[in-house]
Amino acid sequence: MLAPLPPQVQACLAAIDQADTAGLQACFTPQARFYGTWISTEIQGLEYIQWAVRAALEALPGLRVVPVETHGDEVELGITARMTLGDGRTTEGLWVFQLDPAGRIDRLAVLWDPATLLPGHASTPTLPSALPESVRGPLEAALKAFNEGDEDKLVALLSTDGRYRGTLGKVEIRGRAAARGVFRGVRYATGLDRVLAGRVLGRMPEVAFKVSMGISFTGASTEGWWVLRFTEDGFIQRMAVLWNPMQLLSRRRAPVS
Repeated sequence: MLAPLPPQVQACLAAIDQADTAGLQACFTPQARFYGTWISTEIQGLEYIQWAVRAALEALPGLRVVPVETHGDEVELGITARMTLGDGRTTEGLWVFQLDPAGRIDRLAVLWDPATLLPGHASTPTLPSALPESVRGPLEAALKAFNEGDEDKLVALLSTDGRYRGTLGKVEIRGRAAARGVFRGVRYATGLDRVLAGRVLGRMPEVAFKVSMGISFTGASTEGWWVLRFTEDGFIQRMAVLWNPMQLLSRRRAPVS
């Protein structure tokens, strides 16, 4: 599903396609943040964002970003995109936009495998089983805890001040107690009780997993992204679940007697 893109997101992608770094300014808030897999750090402020984008465009001549699929909402939107260079080389990336109430971009994270387009980068593992233990362990534990309905194990994977944001809610919550309430509500109010991880984009400390989410009782399922940012000691610092709930919930069926 490719939903209509918010105006500032459209303008940002157009500016990148046109190598118009100055045109990016109007798309972002003054204190916007940017994270890119190839720089492995988060930067803040328009001046630094322009520098990062300019450097990326020099290293990736002719870059075009073509949206393929969207998950999320007007608060946080994940865009699965085809990234193509002028010489025809192409790869897949996940562009995660966090927007302020006015629709301006407050944070942009670009998660992908730099080895596909940039020389000198080691390739990112494509399956969870091939990930470093620092990522694979928490991911497998989170999936197992959610699927088994084990709230204690699930919230223990978050850092003590960990943050959570899901498409069903409009605000980001902080702390394990708040996260427990969200997980309980999602699982029992919607019936969502099965999550399976697929391909991976990005690398530590911020990684995105394509997931299949389903309701065992009805057999309904849909796809989305878990975007996880980890602390140095392997706890989940921030978790964003980006999906299109109505694709799943509209297919909920009454039990067959």
